[in-house]
Amino acid sequence: TKVSEEALEDIEWASEEIAADLVEQLMLKEDQYILSTISTAAPAFDTTGTIFNANIPMANYMDVLRVACAQVAAGNFDANVVILNPADAAMMDLEKDAMGRYLWVKQDDRVWYLRVVESNNMTQGSFLVGDFNRANYRIRKDVTMYAGREKDDLTKNLFTIVFELRGVAYIKENYKHAFVGGNFTTAIAKILKPAEE
Repeated sequence: TKVSEEALEDIEWASEEIAADLVEQLMLKEDQYILSTISTAAPAFDTTGTIFNANIPMANYMDVLRVACAQVAAGNFDANVVILNPADAAMMDLEKDAMGRYLWVKQDDRVWYLRVVESNNMTQGSFLVGDFNRANYRIRKDVTMYAGREKDDLTKNLFTIVFELRGVAYIKENYKHAFVGGNFTTAIAKILKPAEE
């Protein structure tokens, strides 16, 4: 970010505010990186050759998540977290039966036995289910701050402030099947039992 020298001198709390904002932005980028790494490594939702293939009547988001748990379990892992876009989590909360009763009443932010984590870094309509004990994230260099001048900062009386963190997220090859990612629309189409004529 850019900040004027006067702002840093005149407002005693300005540097703290700037630091807090930059750390928050940095953490959002970190979350985005970790989620992208796990999503890329995760196998796609797949029901080929299973009892779930085109066999779930009136399939919905809840059904997709339960089948994803079964896919994780087939790899000998225990799914414990689902990451959803907040809009998808809200749609699940609002889903009702024909009588207007809510299908799911959230308890302790869990669906089935999965802890629901809402993230704007998850694309709307997508999900990631997994045994997150198998995900790895290591910080190689903690948060550091640099302040200096670049380009025409000196003539404009500005400082450039940079916050930086170096970390690595990874999934071991033999743990990739601890995760399943997918798109709800595509997944529902795979498990939906055709209506009887």
